[in-house]
Amino acid sequence: MSLNTAGLAPLNQSYGVINMATGNYTGDGSGSIQVFVGFTPRLVTVYDITDVTKWEWIDGMPSTDTIKTVTAGTFTVDTSSLIVTNGTSYSITENSAEEGSTPGTGQVGDGQTTDITITAEYPALGTAQLTFGSGLNTSAKVYAFVVMG
Repeated sequence: MSLNTAGLAPLNQSYGVINMATGNYTGDGSGSIQVFVGFTPRLVTVYDITDVTKWEWIDGMPSTDTIKTVTAGTFTVDTSSLIVTNGTSYSITENSAEEGSTPGTGQVGDGQTTDITITAEYPALGTAQLTFGSGLNTSAKVYAFVVMG
C-alpha cells in the first residue's frame, strides 16, 4: 500500500504535555559533555551562536546522525555522534498463523499468515539522558540548546 493511501503515524505523540529543557554554555574544548535533563529527549537543537550554525537530532533518525544547518541555509548530515540520547529501541517481528492452522506447515486451506512487528522504546538508564560530542564543545564558542521529550 502506498504512503499516499495509508498515511503515516508518528513515532511518539505527547497529546499536550511535553518535557522541555533549555540552556547555554561557553565551550572549553574539554571533550564531550553530559547533559542531565531528567527525561529521554525526542528533539534536540543546539545553536552555535558564535558561528551561526545549528545542529538538530530528532527521534527516529539514526543515533549517530545530526542535521547541520549553516548560515546560508544549506544543510548536511553529520555522522560523528554530536548529539546522542539515552533512548533506545528494538523491534521483534513474528509470523503469526491464522487460527486453526499450524505455523510452518503451509498446507492448502490454512489461511493467511501475517507478520506482527512490535517496537519498544526505553531509556538506557546507565547513561546520561543526553551527550553533546566534543565537536559541540569548541573553546570560547557560545552555544544554546533546546531539548524536548
